[in-house]
Amino acid sequence: MLKFQILRVFQQMLTVPVVFGSKNSKKHLHKLSFSGVPEPASTNPSSPQNSPRPVRVLVPNSHPGSGTVVVVGQPRGGTSVVAGLCHLIGAPMGTDIDPSNMEDRTFREIQSATDRQRAIQRAVRTLDRLGQFRGFKDPLVIEYLDDLLPHLENPILVFVLRDVVAIAERECVEGSDYLASLSAADSRRRKKIHLLTGGSLSATPHCVMSYERTLAEPQTAFSQLSEFLTGGTDAGLRSAVRRLIIPNARMPEDVNFVEIAKLKNF
Repeated sequence: MLKFQILRVFQQMLTVPVVFGSKNSKKHLHKLSFSGVPEPASTNPSSPQNSPRPVRVLVPNSHPGSGTVVVVGQPRGGTSVVAGLCHLIGAPMGTDIDPSNMEDRTFREIQSATDRQRAIQRAVRTLDRLGQFRGFKDPLVIEYLDDLLPHLENPILVFVLRDVVAIAERECVEGSDYLASLSAADSRRRKKIHLLTGGSLSATPHCVMSYERTLAEPQTAFSQLSEFLTGGTDAGLRSAVRRLIIPNARMPEDVNFVEIAKLKNF
């Protein structure tokens, strides 16, 4: 049975404002309609079998609606949007979320910790407070994923891949050297590909998500991701998600997934 706790109060069609701006400055500029009616996976409109898919499942999820979702990507790689979608689908993405990038600050500390194993154990214990379906996003998790996986209960991996040239361009806009950024982005992409093709994840549910195709087909991407994580999708959320996936959006000024989830009684 799907555990869409955030949608139980929406038995009738109702309107929910999307929150734009910081905590001190919120503008209700758009309205989203949520039906609250789960849409069976068999009736979800999605890409034809012979068309490129935003989400490609490599190992099916045998425990839908339960487990620890880990968004695996890289800096400027589109993981913030994907983590936001996971958060709305029903897997809260941490206990101390930074709304500007959907990162759990507790997991962010692992990279700089002198004792990585202890930091991982602390972060996982904190995450356990969220219940049986939860997750987190750290764009650098690929650097310590091997150490992390043994500590996670029923891990579910969502790999996000984005064009490395686009990543380098975003880094360059922020002041980084273009060629150095391009090299770093390609190196991290190779690590993900090596992990995906190496066979070590054969028993771990995981999928690959294209950032570019997610922007082009947001509703299809949402449906396919939701089906992978929970076994189904919500028709109202699917209809509304096209207003949440905005190219080059600033978070939380343009889209605030944390506040949207609160409005929906997440």
